Amino acid sequence: MAVFLTFWTWAYTYKADNWKFWLNGVLTVLSLGFWLLVAWPWAIIDAVRRPEEWYQSFPNGDMLQQRQGIQQAENLQAALQQPAQPPAAPALATEQVSDLPPTEPTPPEAPQA
Repeated sequence: MAVFLTFWTWAYTYKADNWKFWLNGVLTVLSLGFWLLVAWPWAIIDAVRRPEEWYQSFPNGDMLQQRQGIQQAENLQAALQQPAQPPAAPALATEQVSDLPPTEPTPPEAPQA
């Protein structure tokens, strides 16, 4: 936005940057537009140096959501810094499992004569 709108980019963040907007607006008018040669790079540099989170939470952004995002990023960073552990071997089954109902043993058959 700052690349195309010069000092008008501070209208987006007017609550925090109203002095920049008015200063550059007045100086541009008084200098018949020559001040834009200063205001334009100033607006671009000022917009680029701010983190993306600053714009997402401005002016009434959800601070809880921002804190949760920071916490998730910290958790991810901590997980990435821990050494990798091999996965645990699965436990061996000691009993056989069957879906069939249990049956009673049958007595052995008597020999036929």
